[in-house]
Amino acid sequence: MQSFKHRNIIRFINSYVHEGQFYSVMECALGGELSNLLNKKKYLSEFQARKIFKQLHEAVKYIHSKDVVHRDIKPNNILFLDEQLENVVVKKYF
Repeated sequence: MQSFKHRNIIRFINSYVHEGQFYSVMECALGGELSNLLNKKKYLSEFQARKIFKQLHEAVKYIHSKDVVHRDIKPNNILFLDEQLENVVVKKYF
């Protein structure tokens, strides 16, 4: 997962096991999950949805170019890097 480098895929930093629990350290996404935004706003404007979908498409296209399938794309796995909700990243579950 560390070899994947794309602006719309969350950066994996490290992983470790402590007291039998597995921990994964990733880039900080201050804006939270898309699911939280949808629960709060109930819907997105066409402009906002298009912007998110375009970034999501770029991430999936990159993943597929590496012959990998994501397998778990859902609002909980789409994060906003910043609090302005401008930049979207996808959690890595492949």
